[in-house]
Amino acid sequence: MTMILDGTNGVFLPTWTTGTRPASPANGQIGYNSTTGQLDQYVDGAWGSIPTTSTVLSPFLLMGA
Repeated sequence: MTMILDGTNGVFLPTWTTGTRPASPANGQIGYNSTTGQLDQYVDGAWGSIPTTSTVLSPFLLMGA
């Protein structure tokens, strides 16, 4: 899976469906779930959704710190 960082267009995260999430994810791995329309995050052995409100997300929150 590829993440693209473009100074003009922003960040493009890996995209999957709920059924095609990575089989062996790394703790802290994130991507866009097109089934739910949410960002997914893998933490402590489980997938969860990252809140996508207008609140700025801290990298520490994304890593579960």
